[in-house]
Formats: sequence, C-alpha cells, structure tokens
Amino acid sequence: MDEVDRIRKAKSKKELLQAHSDMLDEISMLYWDDNMPIEAKDLEMDFDGYMINNVKGVSVRGKVFCQNDYMEAIISKSTRGNGYQLTFFDKEGPVSDVKVKTEQDLIIYVLENNMLPLKQGWNEFID
Repeated sequence: MDEVDRIRKAKSKKELLQAHSDMLDEISMLYWDDNMPIEAKDLEMDFDGYMINNVKGVSVRGKVFCQNDYMEAIISKSTRGNGYQLTFFDKEGPVSDVKVKTEQDLIIYVLENNMLPLKQGWNEFID
C-alpha cells in the first residue's frame, strides 16, 4: 500500500499523523535519489489531489483538520461575507483564526501548513 493510501485508510488520528510523516520522509528520500524525482512528484501530486478533494466544497458547518497532535482547526465559510475561516483550537480551547478569500487560497493554506482531514470522532479539541 502506498503512503497516500495509508493516509486515506488510517483508523485514528495517530495513524493519520504517522502515515503523513512517513509519506513526507518517503518524498524526501525520493528527491535525494537522482533517479527518483518523478516518483516523488507523483506521490506529491497524489497527496495534493487527495487534499484538494477534502477541502473543496467545505460546508457552512465546517470540516475538522489537524496539523499535529496538539492543534486542530475547523474550516468553515466565513460568517462575515465571502471567503473561509480556519479557527484553531488546542486543549484549552480556541487559539486563533485565519481568513482566506477564495477556495483556492484555502487549498493553498491547507497544503502549505501540512493540515490533514480528520474523520468524525477523531477530533480531541473541537466539539
């Protein structure tokens, strides 16, 4: 099973984070091997496609993502006009928020910040 499939099929937040870490290691190793940059790009594109599908069409109720073991974010449509809002939480409650104008900006933010979608019931800090 390839690394992106491990991410797709993770059965817990811990498995999801480990599979993502393993995928980043695999990409790094592929780039170090002069004969493997195409495989690294393919793996990155497969992961980007998976993430884009998870971000596109975020509903008004929101979708929960995590960056690591100690930070989660809920993504929702902005309540103040157009755009989207990412509200970050830790074990103490809300920490900060980020606003972006377009779905494309949202996708870029999520990818650049290594955020991962959480399945229902995996979130620890968001009710």
